[in-house]
Amino acid sequence: RDLMAHAMLKCEKAGYKVLFTVHDEIVCEIEEGRGNVKQFENILCAKPKWAKGCPLAAEGWKGGRYRK
Repeated sequence: RDLMAHAMLKCEKAGYKVLFTVHDEIVCEIEEGRGNVKQFENILCAKPKWAKGCPLAAEGWKGGRYRK
């Protein structure tokens, strides 16, 4: 939860509007033509100093609507 909250704040700062979360997922939107999946994954995996050494990975995708 703490890592997700950190990632959500970083997403907002980078222009990715957080719409909602589902378990371990963060769903965002961004203006057309801005951002990309790799940048989004990098934001999600940017750890706070206190989480150094904690394994963390993200798999993003781009689409017009939410899917599970």
